[in-house]
Amino acid sequence: MIACFACLTVALPGLGQSFRVLHAFTGPEGRSPEGVLTLDQTGNLYGTTYYGGSVNGNCRNGCGTVFELIHRGSNWSIDNVHKFSARGEGAFPTAGVVFGPDGALYGTTSLAVLTGPNNQDAGTVYKLVPSVCGTALCPWRYTVIHRFFSFAEGDNPTNGNVVFDHGGNLYGTLQYGGPACIGDPCGLVYELTPDGDSWLEKTIYSFTGGSDGNWPIAGVVFDSLGNLYGETEYGGMGDQGNAYELIPSPSGWTESTIYSFGPYPGGGLMIDRADNLYGTVCCDGAVFELNFLNGDWMLNVLYSFGGPGYLTQAGPLVMDGDGNLYGTTTNGGTGGGNVYKLSPTAMGWIYTDIHDFHGPDGATPFSGVTLDASGNIFGTTAFGGDVTGCNPPAGCGVVWEIAKD
Repeated sequence: MIACFACLTVALPGLGQSFRVLHAFTGPEGRSPEGVLTLDQTGNLYGTTYYGGSVNGNCRNGCGTVFELIHRGSNWSIDNVHKFSARGEGAFPTAGVVFGPDGALYGTTSLAVLTGPNNQDAGTVYKLVPSVCGTALCPWRYTVIHRFFSFAEGDNPTNGNVVFDHGGNLYGTLQYGGPACIGDPCGLVYELTPDGDSWLEKTIYSFTGGSDGNWPIAGVVFDSLGNLYGETEYGGMGDQGNAYELIPSPSGWTESTIYSFGPYPGGGLMIDRADNLYGTVCCDGAVFELNFLNGDWMLNVLYSFGGPGYLTQAGPLVMDGDGNLYGTTTNGGTGGGNVYKLSPTAMGWIYTDIHDFHGPDGATPFSGVTLDASGNIFGTTAFGGDVTGCNPPAGCGVVWEIAKD
């Protein structure tokens, strides 16, 4: 376990909030977090790092980690839940982890890195079960519940978290391959169904690379009726990405494009309690809402950041109980990325820049943010923090908090 170092605490005038770094990564315990953080019921944080941890012949900079930040009063300490070693168990997680209905953590790795004559780098879905030993340092049991073996089956899980339905089935997306698009990076949506001690994998939709889309960029979300929604980065009418819907039936899932984008979409979709969808487009920096009105989906731009090249996050937006939206940009603010809030008013949505990253406090937040029940905001940056390591002066990345005072 590595002690928490509050590397920087900054008051945010007029917002009733203060920023601090909860942990600055150094490499052995992790490096370059890219996925969204997850909170447990006691306020501990869980996440992944793309690099760091175990260094071996397959992973010169480390194969990545799953970490826990343990919260005790005002202090935080980090513990490695798992260090990936490749060799079939997976490496380089881009997505975060989520709690399944059984209390275990579930996530994906972007590569498998198998050894032997039939090496495949198609990625894995894994499960981490906590041991019960009476201390905070109990080991977690790691299991690969599914390994993607071929391009035809699908390849490379996306940066979106997996999701569960009410029956305990798991859903996710793959960026490449699929039975409908052999040899091209089309991608698919898959389902894993628990069957005793194993999981059965089924492709519920394989993109063709045409008007239905190409290369899903994030995971999927459920609406109140059990329909799934997601985004592709390419394909569609202008080959600049789609928002799509998957509707279940006894005979399978039916896919339909609900919107074709002009600029490329960014970090996946978020859904509110009224089944409205929210997301971002990456390359002209805008936040949008998709509403289903009079039998059709309509797009409403809530806020535009003001010019091409303004990159939004790779994770979904988050909404609080008052309907405010929160997100990050990778290069906004003063250039190192920022955390922002969009508040709905009768005159439109009001933008607030909550925090700009400068390097020691982090830089380049790839993922979105996580809110707790008290309105505190948590997130990660892929770079910054301890700038003496990890290809200085880039830094290994941080976990940060914006506390509501």
